[in-house]
Amino acid sequence: MTEHFYFRNHLCIAMELLSINLYELIKANGFVGFTTALIRRFTSQMLMSLSLMRHHRIVHCDLKPEASAFSIRLNSY
Repeated sequence: MTEHFYFRNHLCIAMELLSINLYELIKANGFVGFTTALIRRFTSQMLMSLSLMRHHRIVHCDLKPEASAFSIRLNSY
C-alpha cells in the first residue's frame, strides 16, 4: 500500500504499480488459454488476497482482469 484516502465515505487504497495486469497478460499470450498450473497460481494468489481483505472487512468493488495486477518473471508463462 502506498497511500490511502477517503472519497465519499469510502476508503480508497493505492497500491504500487506492478508489472502487468491480467488482461494485458491474456492479450500478450494471444488470447490462448494458460496452463492449469499457472491458473492455479493466479487463483491461489487472488483467493488469498480476497480472504485477507474479507478478514479486514474490505470490499473490492472493481474485480476484473484489468484490475488484477501481478508481479511476474518473464519466463513464468
